[in-house]
Amino acid sequence: MSTRLKINIGFALACVVICFATISSNINTSEFINESRWMTHTLEVRGLVEKLSNHFVTAQNNIRGYHISEQTYYLDLYNIAKKSLLESLLALKGLTKNNPTQQKNLDLIEPAIHEKIIAWDNSLELRKKFGFEGIRKRAQSSEAKSADQAFFHALDALISEENRLLAMRTHETFTQGRNTQIIIGTAGFLACLLIIVAAFLVYRDSRRRELAEENIDRFFTLSLDLLCISGMDGYFKRLSPSFSESLGYSLEELYTTPILDLIHPDDVEKTSAEIERQSKGNKVLSFENRFRCKDGTYKIFSWKSVPVDNFMYAVARDVTHQKKFESELMEAREAAQKAAMAKSSFLANMSHEIRTPLNGVVGMTGIIARTNLDPDQKKFVDAIRTSATSLLKIVNEILDFSKIEAGQVNLEIIDFELSHMIEEHISLTGVLAHNKGILLETDIDPSIPPVLRGDSAKINQILLNFVSNSLKFTKEGRIVISAENLSLSPSHCKVKISVKDTGIGIDPAQVPALFQPFVQADNSTARRFGGTGLGLSICKRFAEVMQGEIGVDTAPEQGSTFYVILTLGVSELKSLNGYAIPKPKASLSERNSGQKDIAHRKNIRILIAEDNRMNQLIVMNMMAILGYTAVLADNGEDALRLFSESKFSLILMDQHMPIMDGVQASTEIRKREKETNSDKRIPIIAFTATVIQDDQKNQFKDLMDDFLLKPVSLEALESMLMKWEELL
Repeated sequence: MSTRLKINIGFALACVVICFATISSNINTSEFINESRWMTHTLEVRGLVEKLSNHFVTAQNNIRGYHISEQTYYLDLYNIAKKSLLESLLALKGLTKNNPTQQKNLDLIEPAIHEKIIAWDNSLELRKKFGFEGIRKRAQSSEAKSADQAFFHALDALISEENRLLAMRTHETFTQGRNTQIIIGTAGFLACLLIIVAAFLVYRDSRRRELAEENIDRFFTLSLDLLCISGMDGYFKRLSPSFSESLGYSLEELYTTPILDLIHPDDVEKTSAEIERQSKGNKVLSFENRFRCKDGTYKIFSWKSVPVDNFMYAVARDVTHQKKFESELMEAREAAQKAAMAKSSFLANMSHEIRTPLNGVVGMTGIIARTNLDPDQKKFVDAIRTSATSLLKIVNEILDFSKIEAGQVNLEIIDFELSHMIEEHISLTGVLAHNKGILLETDIDPSIPPVLRGDSAKINQILLNFVSNSLKFTKEGRIVISAENLSLSPSHCKVKISVKDTGIGIDPAQVPALFQPFVQADNSTARRFGGTGLGLSICKRFAEVMQGEIGVDTAPEQGSTFYVILTLGVSELKSLNGYAIPKPKASLSERNSGQKDIAHRKNIRILIAEDNRMNQLIVMNMMAILGYTAVLADNGEDALRLFSESKFSLILMDQHMPIMDGVQASTEIRKREKETNSDKRIPIIAFTATVIQDDQKNQFKDLMDDFLLKPVSLEALESMLMKWEELL
């Protein structure tokens, strides 16, 4: 209940009490006046009784005086007294007609008076007959005395009754007066009490209001924010001292200066529009403008405001330093982006510079391995090839990790068959496992949909790392590649892909650091088995990008189970037959069928754009071994000229070349195809030592049809070319 309501109730109750006291006192006063009339009535009755008694005595004395003196003078007085006696009796009866007791007494008096008057009248005749002596004897008789006593006794009873009534009415009047006094006193006390309470509440409310105003003043004075009340006329009405501290003006100067005069000229229009909008009752939740300081500089204020009647109640905050920080942060972000781009460019260049000579090593060892070698020479070539392959793997891991650190890992969601992916890994690693006496097995949950949607390349890389590690750290026993269906819905399938081995195992205490970059289980592992320690870290990052989970269950000398849990999409396709690029035919080593199987390749003319002499030598020798007809171009310009002069089935295009690079040459080739309305699009395979980013693949998809990364082995080159043979 509010204080104002309590005060109103207190005053209302005081008014009710006063009204009650007034009404009660009026009622008692009316009764008192009525009792006062009864007192007058009693006095009148007593006066009539006295008159009646006096007239009775006067009449009796006059009749006696006549009997004694026989003077008629007394008879006249007797007749007057007798008449007055009867009149008084009649008046007394009228005055006491409402009192039964008095009427009863008068009923006794009236006969006595009439008998006495008759006796008096008869005494006149007796005086004449018997004389004075006869009258005297009669007056002294017991009958006469008894009649007088009865008369006066009735008068005394009448007076006694009237005195009783007077006493009773006097007591009632006193009681009523006392009650009136009590009521008036109580009502006055209650009224005063209520008025005092109401006055206290008024004082308390007033004091609270004063304290609230003091708190508001204190809030305005001590607030760190800029508080203000402004009018729709464009002037400040009240400001916190922080305005003066922030802008340098005194409060008096701010009160007398139009607000728009303090605004930056470029912000005046939008500030006026905001004031106009507030005049229509709209709140301001976020608005910024610049205020001029006394020293001529400007500060940026961020405003929130609520319009009430013709005033705007607003709070502002100086965000000048914040805006400066945001600007610096934006500049730092742009600098970081430029640094990331520079890092990406550096990685691409380093990749090109490292892979180009490495391509010579891998390519040449592949070519030499095809020549006639004695056992020792073959052993030496295999050692060179193994070293080059290990070096290539290290380079790839470092470059992949650098891409992850730079945040350049993107997902490429496509349809793929998980069972086919696992079978391919069995095929690729089967020979190595067989040589080590290790049994390779698969365990694929049949409830997993045949075709899933996800980034198959990254899943394949994770699985390849798991299998490679198992082969590396397992001396004997078996390796089981399994896929388990954890949950399935019409659109998604949660799959757990795991590789379980019977290898050396890992100490559980070392597991938390296992997926950190450049970390292996212990230093002896690196010495015994080699490796950079980046493989599992890259797998973990790939799993995180795919919103998955990676882990291991292991114990020393009890083997390990590496697993990855991924939520993949469910494809509407039941099989990829007819929807995927045809699988490559068996390679030369697989078919083992001699020159007759590659005779048809002489008709396949391939344009090779490559500027590096070593790479030219390698790729041309590889083409000769594989049986393809190859034409060499030293740069993009030569490639474009040869393309215009002759017909080719396929183009192998290096990316970094002088005069005209591979992208420019490919762009021009696609342009000329459109100009000539050629129905056949010649496949262009990007032949590069530069790491191709995912976004670059999307960018080049209209130019390039496939990508072949250097260093390239004879098998990889043959596999790529055979993949496109059926499409030529």
